[in-house]
Amino acid sequence: MKWYKFFIWVLFVLGLYPSLIAQNEDSVRYAIHNLSINSQRSDFSPFMFGTKLFFSSGRENDIGVKYYSVENNRELIDVFDAEKIDSVNFKKAKPLTKINTKYSDGPICISKDGKQLFISRNDAKRAKGKNKKPLSIFVSYKTDNGWSEPKVLPFCNENYSYCHPALMSNGTLIFSSDITGGYGGMDLYYSKFENGAWTVPRNYGPNINGKGNEVFPFVSVNNILYFSTTKKNGFGGLDIYSFNLKTPTHSQIQILDLPINSSFDDFGIWVDSTERIGYFSSNRDTVNGDNIFYFKNKYPDFKNCTPQKRRTYCYTFFEEATQMTADTLGMIYEWDFGDGTRKRGMEVKHCFKTIGTYSVQLNIIEKASGNLFYNELSYDFEVEDPKQFYIDCPDTLARGKMFTINTKNLAIAKHTIKEFYWFFGDGKFSVGTSAKHIYKADGEYVLKLGAIAKNDSTGELEKFCTYKTVLVKDSLWITKHKPGLPRVKLNSTVSKQAAKIDSVNYRIHLGTSKNNIPVDAKIFKNLENVKQYKEKDGYSYTSGYAKKVSDAIPEYKKAKAKGFKDAAVVSFYGDTVMANQQKSMKGTILDDEIISIDLSAFAGLRKKNVFFDLNSAELNKTAYKYLDSLAGALKRNDKLELIILAASDRGKEEDVNRTLSKKRGAAIQGFFTSKGIRASRIDVNVLGKNMPIEYEAGKNVVISNRRVQILLVKNSK
Repeated sequence: MKWYKFFIWVLFVLGLYPSLIAQNEDSVRYAIHNLSINSQRSDFSPFMFGTKLFFSSGRENDIGVKYYSVENNRELIDVFDAEKIDSVNFKKAKPLTKINTKYSDGPICISKDGKQLFISRNDAKRAKGKNKKPLSIFVSYKTDNGWSEPKVLPFCNENYSYCHPALMSNGTLIFSSDITGGYGGMDLYYSKFENGAWTVPRNYGPNINGKGNEVFPFVSVNNILYFSTTKKNGFGGLDIYSFNLKTPTHSQIQILDLPINSSFDDFGIWVDSTERIGYFSSNRDTVNGDNIFYFKNKYPDFKNCTPQKRRTYCYTFFEEATQMTADTLGMIYEWDFGDGTRKRGMEVKHCFKTIGTYSVQLNIIEKASGNLFYNELSYDFEVEDPKQFYIDCPDTLARGKMFTINTKNLAIAKHTIKEFYWFFGDGKFSVGTSAKHIYKADGEYVLKLGAIAKNDSTGELEKFCTYKTVLVKDSLWITKHKPGLPRVKLNSTVSKQAAKIDSVNYRIHLGTSKNNIPVDAKIFKNLENVKQYKEKDGYSYTSGYAKKVSDAIPEYKKAKAKGFKDAAVVSFYGDTVMANQQKSMKGTILDDEIISIDLSAFAGLRKKNVFFDLNSAELNKTAYKYLDSLAGALKRNDKLELIILAASDRGKEEDVNRTLSKKRGAAIQGFFTSKGIRASRIDVNVLGKNMPIEYEAGKNVVISNRRVQILLVKNSK
């Protein structure tokens, strides 16, 4: 055994090999780094503006007079700034000399245009009564000589504290205060600068504020509010939460993930425009107290993810309002899926091989012969891939077994995808065009796929996101519970309208003909309620009339027995064929072919030959005397009928023979109808060159085939 194979075998035994395969996974979403400017004193509340990082610190100030707290003999808080070298390293921090006082100063925030600086500090002038060290918010303005002397904001009341200022992009000031009427402790408030004055502070309400202290707010350029508070569901101490101010009525506070939050106090965050990079402060380093940390979210936040549509070409088809029960009088339901596949049953499962538009039909057919009886529905069914992202993995996954997802067949219209991000819902993350993962415990997991894509028109980067819920079970459970297919209910036009339309009826479509065949012609004999409909290229014919599909079966079988091989039931609304029924209207009626003529049945009947000239269908004058006498007999006796056997010259092409035979038969029939004899009493049969050979009596001479033979019969009815 090769050494590397043995190594892999050992890994399998130890259960470690799958972990190596999934090495592109990550369980830490954020990268955290300690800044170079942190000191042995408290450093907190970073605020980045341009290339400078502003922050509050208790470090010793080597410029000017030093002031210390009476309680702990430590230097009070001042505001510093430091020039950025890179994300983690900064030049030496310098104090803001015109801002700092002999009391605690900070944190600060700066307006978007850089002309205003807001700072919270001890307000010695308001130190009265119980509130000996009240905090107030001051504003300073940028001048040619640096920052002006800060002035207290007019809404600050000596009985309360106002601190931790934050600015929205529209200039609204957010801060923390213990004003009476809040929800407990310090709450977040806001005030707007309108008509040259600051409005009375208003509480942000219970969606943000609670029983604890809501402190250290910050608002990103995307109007996402970040703040710290203590809650039961937190990680411990102060935790950082976010809230979307763009949709305040529909938003809820969200706690930031580990390791930004910890079991220690985490607060004073600043976030850039991508919402992925920033700085925050924490006392997790218990040696030096509060420190400032840089963080980078390796996996962007994808909000407003949409659930993905099922991407499958397999469906369960059923028709809810069927026209008759299965196997009624020898009939059965059959689905034709338009891809060469047919399946029988009231409800069937079918998988299409590829996307496309398929003409799905539900037919009622004769079980024995397989002939179409009735087309209950015809429906153009579109099979297509969903247009949004698709997570290409089963809905049910086996516990402890690796599965792979790839994105090679995914695309976003009019966008170029730059990066894929995977969120497995169990604390694991991954990035790349494919992902491998193992779920170690049973349960339901929200599997999310996000992508950064460039808009091909604007060039801007945009976010796309979808998710699906996967069920993780052991392999035996999955074998027992095979997932079903999506169900597709297709209702026929009739079933949709039948409840409202009393005039829906069912008839037997017999066929079409280019010739005008009278509805009382012999080919329709014994069929009920024969109807003729003028079409663009001829005529179509139906028989029967039923209010239920099943009631049309006897007439359908009668039509089949008479030789209408393509007969099928069609539905009508009044006298108009309903939508999609044209697919069932097949077959051509040839009035001289639909009935198989048994010439032996004419033996012994009274008959007379009428002869025509070569290639002619014009009646010979020599026949008029006989035809006149025969017409007189028909007028005197209504029970007498004529059978016309029309022939043509031998040796010609068959279609020529038949055409000439038709014309000769029509000439005979026309003579009698001109004398007032109904066409229904004259049965014309076109034989072409198939007229039986006859000889002249007593002679071995063949009677010419250029003849029409007339047989006089008596109707027994």
